[in-house]
Amino acid sequence: MPGITNDTEFRKALDGLDAKRQRQVAACFVENVIALCSDERLARVAAVAGNSDAASDSALAEALKTARAATIDCHTRCGSEGDWSEQAGYFVARAA
Repeated sequence: MPGITNDTEFRKALDGLDAKRQRQVAACFVENVIALCSDERLARVAAVAGNSDAASDSALAEALKTARAATIDCHTRCGSEGDWSEQAGYFVARAA
């Protein structure tokens, strides 16, 4: 399988996956960048998303709600004083 070399190829590959596999890819990504964010909720969100076989629909819905809350919380901090670590937290939360 040839590697993905640009954003367009990446998006096309993601679009070819079902929702479960998209969640697993997203969880892997978040796990690789979680160190950039100090919000502990996001590690739990990634764990639920990455193991969607064992997660109930209500657990997945709660994980989504938590990720959205973390995104809002991080967004309100990301512009203050140009703190780039807070900016990273926002983008990690968006990915989650």
